[in-house]
Amino acid sequence: MPLPAGARFTGARFSPDGRHVALVMDGPAALELWVVDVQAARARKLNGVAVNMTQGAGYQWLPDSSGLLIEAVPAGRGPAPAADPTPRGPTIEETTGRVAPARTYQDLLQDAHDEALFDHYFTSQLTLAPLGGDPRPIGAPGVHADVAVSPDGRYILTETLKRPYSYAVPAGLFPTEIAVLDMTGREVRRVADLPLRDDVPTAFDAVAPGPRSVQWRADAPATLAWVEALDGGDIRTEAEFRDRVLMQAAPFDAPPATLIDLKERYAGIDWGRDDLAIVNSAWFNTRHETRFVVDPSNPGQGRVLLERNYPATTIRASR
Repeated sequence: MPLPAGARFTGARFSPDGRHVALVMDGPAALELWVVDVQAARARKLNGVAVNMTQGAGYQWLPDSSGLLIEAVPAGRGPAPAADPTPRGPTIEETTGRVAPARTYQDLLQDAHDEALFDHYFTSQLTLAPLGGDPRPIGAPGVHADVAVSPDGRYILTETLKRPYSYAVPAGLFPTEIAVLDMTGREVRRVADLPLRDDVPTAFDAVAPGPRSVQWRADAPATLAWVEALDGGDIRTEAEFRDRVLMQAAPFDAPPATLIDLKERYAGIDWGRDDLAIVNSAWFNTRHETRFVVDPSNPGQGRVLLERNYPATTIRASR
């Protein structure tokens, strides 16, 4: 069938084999996912699935092009919760007695109704939609901040936000559970269970303790890579090395391997092949950047590719 006339589409993505393209249509009641067979010039809607794009693209192709992993609106979600006009008492804020400097942010949660709205709109149900079959849910609904299928299509890396929420920091610093699931939704590796990060120092290059920038190695079947601060995330702490880049391959039962230790903050990595990757580090106060050539098959060291100073708006270390 042809695409509906006059419809508004967004989020077009070709399948890895180039034979199909997926599109999100702004439907009358929900965001609908359509798949177009490029050679046959035929389109069809994936019935029974409404895409939730509050946290990003809302879907991704499986690496073998056999289907899609969708962040779907949970079935039976219903209308958004209404505000209760009845006052429930004064708004009380208290401190815990610890030092917790914080930047000033806008558009934060303000009250319990905002929390309910956040859960309503940001909760999604991971759903596997084969091109030749019916969609099926994977695991339980959750507030998924990030979802990524491993390059071999066997695992799903999830970052899921949890309560208690905060009225002082944005959602990216809420308690977060980072885990690897198999394609049935069973947890096979808990990478981190991060607490509320409302005490990160305000200085540039300050980061929260614990794993961050968790990702799949793009050049390996199913290998995790992530970063951890060696100075507690505080730039005022004297340390020879600031960050450590780690790797761990499936089935995730061997200890993580150190890819490289960095004297500056981690600022990204480009995966090439088994013996080649480029790791970037940067330090905001000196506007200095370093790029290293590393060998993931022989981790633990790196060769400086270049060093330079950069404009202040070019690079920011990952928090």
